Amino acid sequence: MEQSQSNVHHRNDTVEQVILVVDDEPEICDYVETVAEEMGIAAVTSVTAKQFMQLYGTTRPAGIVMDIVMPDMDGIELVQWLGEQGHGIPVLLMSGYTPTYADSLVDIAKGCGVRISGRLTKPFAIDDLEAALTALVRPQVSDAQPGTGASDT
Repeated sequence: MEQSQSNVHHRNDTVEQVILVVDDEPEICDYVETVAEEMGIAAVTSVTAKQFMQLYGTTRPAGIVMDIVMPDMDGIELVQWLGEQGHGIPVLLMSGYTPTYADSLVDIAKGCGVRISGRLTKPFAIDDLEAALTALVRPQVSDAQPGTGASDT
């Protein structure tokens, strides 16, 4: 399938959303890609932040799945870079480290204008990944009604 400038790909006359996955562990990228594709979501993967940044400009994803500890660039730097892009694409954070690191990154993301749709701690169950991917690309507008107290994570 060819990459496009929109966040939707067309395959055999069906519309398919695209996510961009970045994790320095190829096995995690493959796992997320397999689960996403079984859900009807196309996934473009990268194993470095630099490759992710290049793909971001050509893929225009509906959502981003991002490891927050990588050797070439950490989650803080990548979230700051995403904030500079100003596109408001939701991000799902993944980490094998303490959840407090992800909590700190959520606060930084808010300050950068990046919406975090959720967090997963590695290793994670397939059910948790499916729920997080659903929330990433199919946010429930009714869950965020003004005045209800619902907010982004």
